[in-house]
Amino acid sequence: MSKQQLSRGIRHSDPWMKDRMERYCTLHPRSPSAVRRPQLSRRRGTFVALLGHSLENGIVGIGNTVENALRAFDLQYLRAFEPQPNGVEIVGRRF
Repeated sequence: MSKQQLSRGIRHSDPWMKDRMERYCTLHPRSPSAVRRPQLSRRRGTFVALLGHSLENGIVGIGNTVENALRAFDLQYLRAFEPQPNGVEIVGRRF
């Protein structure tokens, strides 16, 4: 994984955030975060990993650290594609 590939997922050019995301993706190379490269931003001390156009229409992970936000994103990503019980299908999600 190149630094150029990594930086495309970071909204703010914060070297510390880039380093934390790179480390997480290196430790978890097959995770949704490493494969899909969500945008990473910081809002009022909270880290947000977002894949999509908005919080309402995308997959989001929120945490008090970069790693926690990416871990939460991974869980939400996997849940979004799990088969639903009773054949219920989630419609309208655009990523």
